[in-house]
Order: sequence, then structure tokens, then C-alpha cells
Amino acid sequence: MKKKILFVTYGGGHVNLLLPVIIEIKKKSEIESTVLGLSIAGKVLSQYNIDYKGFKDFFDINKDKRVLSYAKALAERWHVPDKEIPLKESMTYLGISMRDLVNSLGEEEAWKRVNELGRKAFLPITALREIILRVKPDLIVATNSPRAERAATLAGKELGISTLNIDDYLEFEPRHTLEADVIAVMCEITRENLIKKGHNPEKIIITGQPAFDKMVTEIKDFSREKIIENLNRKLNFKFTVNDKFILFGTHHLPIMPKVIEAVIKSLSGLRNYYLLIKPHPGEVADFHKETINKYSSSAFFIFLN
Repeated sequence: MKKKILFVTYGGGHVNLLLPVIIEIKKKSEIESTVLGLSIAGKVLSQYNIDYKGFKDFFDINKDKRVLSYAKALAERWHVPDKEIPLKESMTYLGISMRDLVNSLGEEEAWKRVNELGRKAFLPITALREIILRVKPDLIVATNSPRAERAATLAGKELGISTLNIDDYLEFEPRHTLEADVIAVMCEITRENLIKKGHNPEKIIITGQPAFDKMVTEIKDFSREKIIENLNRKLNFKFTVNDKFILFGTHHLPIMPKVIEAVIKSLSGLRNYYLLIKPHPGEVADFHKETINKYSSSAFFIFLN
């Protein structure tokens, strides 16, 4: 009988972290894998022709008027068509996550948490338990993301299923505890920081960073000329191979517009270079609209949305 693995991943760095592992596991005929691709993870998985499922494949929100009302209200607030997430998936994910929160805290307190914390209020353990019982995996693999990934780990442990968390941080900042049976980290620094936070050292294994594996092959075909050509095509610009660039990657944090402004100001005295600001895949341009408009006349500043 084949062993079954359930991968649970959000988009951005999380899906890119798991992608090499998923691709390698797909090659093994003795293992059956299911990928729960959440939020913007679906776009990346599709690019690599990896079949995946979303919340909409496990739940029918039309069967519950209460959940459907949550879904409509929250999708109106948070669904972003530009991110290529199907509306049905957004509504199902949000409606079911809110269902779990309301069942746990009550209607009034749940809405209060959502209004204060946004999607960070969600930890849909019941929903992930339902999905796990449908998939019946022998192992659950997730990254260090909160919400559904953490919920999958907790639900798996409750059901007596082996769990693995792959951590892509150095772990200097405060975060939730990683509860999996085994925690894979990229280096000794991460391991030491997790131990300082109270994690069991016997659960932590240094494996390296799967997302870096592709660099071995990518560096062989690295071409500055091609990168410049792609930037010119995308931005309708005229960079040359002799131009100098500084790349700043952002994250979807409330403080980020102020950070971007500080970066622009601190670098504005330099000459003969371009500052390229690349937003996190989970961000939307409107989040930085004020900053973009304020500095749009600065020739050195370019926003790569």
C-alpha cells in the first residue's frame, strides 16, 4: 500500500520552499501526495503543472447560510482578483475559517478578533481536521506559516498522524511555536534560536533550504542581459547592461510603507543606480499607493508590482 503525504502551503516563500520537495516526492511511485495550495500558492503550483486542491474542493459553503454570509462579507473585504485566486476559493477559505473562529469564540468575539487582527485571527483546526480525515495521510508537511498550515499540524497531532514543519527563517523574531514532530531548519543559527525559544532540540534537524536548491542550475544560465531585457519589456523602460541596481524586497506588514519611504530617503543621495522595490507576492499595489505616488517622480525609484 502506498504511503500518503499531505502538503499544506500558502504562497510566496512558503510554496517556493516546499516546491522542490513536492516535485521530488512526485517522482516516487511508492508515495501518493496531495497538495493543499492556499491563497496565491496555486499560481506557482500551476506553473509547475502540479495538481493541487483548495478549500473549495472540500467544502460547499452554499449548504450553510451562516457560512455563506461570512464568506460574502469577508470576500468583499479581502478578495483581490489581481492575485488570480478564484473567488469561489477565497469565499470558501474565508467562510470556513470564520466558521471555526465563531464556533470557538462566539459571534461577537470572533468578529472583534477579525476586525483587530485581520486574517491573523484565523486558526481553522476543525476545517483542517475535516480535510485530513478525507485525505487520510500518513504524514503532514507544512512550513512555519500560521493559520491553516499551523492548523494542519495541530489537527494532525490530535489525530495521531506524523507531522513535519519546514522552517525557512533564522528565527530571531518572536513567532508561534512550531508544534510538529520534526522541525527541519536551514542552519545552526535557526536551530539555536528555536532552542532558545523553548523548542525541543531533539526534534530539530538541519537539512538546508530546499528553495535554494534550484540556484545550482539557475546560476549556470544566469544572464544579466536577459534580466535587463525582461525588465525593459515589463516596465517599458530602457535599462542598459551597465546600469547599477539595488533590489529591496518587501513584506506584507503594516509598517512596510514607512520602511519603503525610509529606504528611498536613505538612498536618494546616491547616483548612477536604480532602486527596484519588489513587493511580497501577497501584497497589493494599493497598499503602497501613497508611497508610490509620493515618490513617482524620482527617476531612481521603480516599483516592480
